[in-house]
Amino acid sequence: MKKCEICSEPSDGRHFGVVSCRACAQFFRRCLTSDTNFVKPCDIQCELNIKCRRLCSMCRFQKCKAVGMCEKHEKPKKGKMLKRLSNFYRRLENRKLEEWPIREEVRINYILMNATMKQYSIIISKELEIAFPEIKQITEDQLKIIRDNFILSFLLVEISFKSKIATRLLLPNGAYIDYQNFDLFYDNLIASKLYKPYWDFRMNNLVNPIIEAKLNESEFQFLSALIFWDASLPNLSSETVKLCQKNRQEIFKELSDYTTFMHQDKSSIRVAKIVLLLNGISVSVETFNHQLIISKLHGVEIYHETMHTLNGLEL
Repeated sequence: MKKCEICSEPSDGRHFGVVSCRACAQFFRRCLTSDTNFVKPCDIQCELNIKCRRLCSMCRFQKCKAVGMCEKHEKPKKGKMLKRLSNFYRRLENRKLEEWPIREEVRINYILMNATMKQYSIIISKELEIAFPEIKQITEDQLKIIRDNFILSFLLVEISFKSKIATRLLLPNGAYIDYQNFDLFYDNLIASKLYKPYWDFRMNNLVNPIIEAKLNESEFQFLSALIFWDASLPNLSSETVKLCQKNRQEIFKELSDYTTFMHQDKSSIRVAKIVLLLNGISVSVETFNHQLIISKLHGVEIYHETMHTLNGLEL
């Protein structure tokens, strides 16, 4: 049996034009699709084998290229939708750095979380046209329905996507919610007990499933687009529904092409896994709305008024 030209593990065939193992082929593919930037200093002298191939990503990638793995023929071409989404997300990341240049990983409470989410929701709203230029075709009242649903959903989903472990929920400013010490999040014990079940529900239906799915950045962007063009939202006109359906068809086509490249024969399983996340997102937004109503009724304000506006709650 031939050996992988990168790490000497038994090969299962040719990948990217080179005899290699599946692990090194998948590593090379990830590097291509995620535009990896290697920050570890290295003199490109690391000895690679099956036991230590993961120790230095830079050397592993350089060796992949040195033995002839060809990226120009294998890197997936970004479709129209994914190009826009990538530009949109890059703009958001840059705006975060502008808004919060000093990013500290500190535990945050609900007051500071509210301030962060208010500012970030404004940033998202201003950048939407980059990803979704079709919104120019929508009347203002229809756009408000789509935009408000998207911003709230996106806020919840991105926190889940950025968080590698469920007990440490990362916010756009670099701070985090310490879920293991949830009582410290609110300064009101009644609020902590009242709202903990809502948080538990979102953890089980949104945060944990997204973390377990291990989405890459492109998959997260496709998921975001599916959230935006939601044809099932209430009070949408027939014209807006048709536009949503049309754009969703394009998204699914690009997503299918992308997952075919990334996961080959398991493409349909991967698409299904991503689509199944939508239901958890939807029910999590519903529980968030209910939590807002409860907070108003009990006179325990836990979210900034921006969150109420996004949900059309006038209580």
